Amino acid sequence: MVFRTGGAARLTRTGESDIVGLRPGVDGTVTPMVATSDFAEQDPALSPDGRWLAYTSDETGRNEVYVRPFPNVDSTRVRVSTDGGFSPLWAHSGSELFFVDVEGGSLIAAEVETALGFRVLQRETLFAFGAGATGLLAAPRGDLYDIAPKDQRFLMLRLVLAFQSGESGEFILVQNFFEVLKERVGG
Repeated sequence: MVFRTGGAARLTRTGESDIVGLRPGVDGTVTPMVATSDFAEQDPALSPDGRWLAYTSDETGRNEVYVRPFPNVDSTRVRVSTDGGFSPLWAHSGSELFFVDVEGGSLIAAEVETALGFRVLQRETLFAFGAGATGLLAAPRGDLYDIAPKDQRFLMLRLVLAFQSGESGEFILVQNFFEVLKERVGG
């Protein structure tokens, strides 16, 4: 198990969050994986095959997405984002790494090769977040989107902060979501 320690993601001051590992049921010891006192490391994401750890670090002065081999995280490091990035998520196939571009507020797909080491083959902007991007970029958690099992669709959480829209906030809970969805889309 790999997780982030410290304050809220992307809102921490430099050096206040680290990425650590824990082997539940084995030894219960928390082991620093990517942990420095000078920079904030966050948003850990293991590749589907468990060989690569993607994460966000502010070591360049802004958040960028990096990948290291796992569990030997000290052997090498590759920067995936080029204009700032955060919230990396692996495609289920392991052939792409998605992340949010800081500069453009867009979702980026980085095609990657992992057979003989890690390298980025190309990057493609999939779409801009548009309305609600401010909420996404300022959100305290990195898990505001997810990838459907066949890597063809995304589930996005759109934040509209009450003070930005001038409206009072409203939370809507939908129980039996799949049944409601079937009714609305016709089975």
